[in-house]
Amino acid sequence: MIRPQINQALVPAPSRIALPWLKRLLRAIEKRLRLRGIWTLSIAFVDHRTMRRLNLTYRDRGRVTDILSFAGVGDGQSLGELVLAWPYVRDEAKRNKKSLKEELALLLIHGVLHLVGYDHETARDASKMLPLQEKILQDFLKR
Repeated sequence: MIRPQINQALVPAPSRIALPWLKRLLRAIEKRLRLRGIWTLSIAFVDHRTMRRLNLTYRDRGRVTDILSFAGVGDGQSLGELVLAWPYVRDEAKRNKKSLKEELALLLIHGVLHLVGYDHETARDASKMLPLQEKILQDFLKR
């Protein structure tokens, strides 16, 4: 079971993420990945400036990105932290003609896959990660 810890301080009140929706999404991820045990997952929403600074500090890229994943410490309980640039996510949903929830679900799935070891830096890695990401998303959206 993944237990979310959410920091939504920078998210406008009407757009706050409903906990039941998030728990359903995390259950879909757990099921597909066959995750066992109890894990905590920290999810933080930040502004563009904060995301640019984090991306520069940890990835040496001085631009805004939609999501960053930080693996948990080796305590066996923390899956890690996902940091999302809320304004970027909102704008990306509009550009992709998706609902905000669908865009957010896609990014959260993507982030958790990184936390459990998936990557897409090479074509081979991407051929494993991206179809799995899409399968989890489609399973979740069907519910």
